[in-house]
Amino acid sequence: MIPSGASVPSRWCRSTSAWARRTRTGDTRTTPAASVTLATSLAWTAIRPPPSLASNYDRFRRRTRVATGFGDQTAPRAALPREQHCLVTQPVDLAAVLSTFKEPWSPRTVATLNDYDVRVVKTHGEFIRHSHPDTDELFLVLAGSLTIRLDDAEVTLGPGHLYVVPRGVHHQPISNDGAEVLLIEPSDTVNTGDTPGELTADRRLA
Repeated sequence: MIPSGASVPSRWCRSTSAWARRTRTGDTRTTPAASVTLATSLAWTAIRPPPSLASNYDRFRRRTRVATGFGDQTAPRAALPREQHCLVTQPVDLAAVLSTFKEPWSPRTVATLNDYDVRVVKTHGEFIRHSHPDTDELFLVLAGSLTIRLDDAEVTLGPGHLYVVPRGVHHQPISNDGAEVLLIEPSDTVNTGDTPGELTADRRLA
């Protein structure tokens, strides 16, 4: 039986109708193609929900993959309140934003991209070793030099160099002579990740 509300492509309807006519007239000849088409159409309608349930079905499927660990999807993040968005209506002068503060390791959000922040930060000395269990973190050096110390290696970045620390990987940014860095990470990401401390900074809009 075809569920109420389910739609079947017209080519399948034509094939199954021809098969039904031959059955009613006593013609038992059923071509392999017609048999396959009929079986496919019935299987398709059996597993595909009616349009009214499609959106709920898709949400359930995504959440099931998250709960069971299948697939690459992660649980959806809560949307930021509108007043916490950093909407960009004019070009952003990153150098001008960086000139408005001096304290190191205190990021400023210069724009929001969906539920991600684009941030700039000044670095100097050693930051705390930490990780972000739920997200990757992008570093783009604008000026100076930044070293990212990993458990088994060190990555040194100069102006124009970009590096992405994978989620869950412990890292420690170090900048002996200072650097200016652009970060891209989810808006709810805390700079010290899973190791809060004195260097933990609140989210601040530029």
